[in-house]
Amino acid sequence: MELTLSNEDQMAVDLFLDKPEGGGALAGGAHLRQRLDGVERLLTTLNSLPAPELPQDLVGRTLEFIAARGVSSALPAATPANRPQLRNPQLPPPKPSPGVPVEGLRP
Repeated sequence: MELTLSNEDQMAVDLFLDKPEGGGALAGGAHLRQRLDGVERLLTTLNSLPAPELPQDLVGRTLEFIAARGVSSALPAATPANRPQLRNPQLPPPKPSPGVPVEGLRP
């Protein structure tokens, strides 16, 4: 069974997802309010469905999938050159530890 949304239903879903947190007033009248109520009932029903169980062998199958494509690593090795800098730019730079050189700082 395949269901498609009409243009009005698509608009109702968009309005539902974009509505203000406090449920502010929406222009559009009773017809639009009925569609929004329908969207909310549908999403509530979908939310009450149980989550599907993941297969026990999911990790193994994923690694086999990666290996079959000749990929040696999903992510590049972390090196000082590609490691993200997690420092607040508004704070002063950290003081280097003794014996550990830090680029850009003079002793």
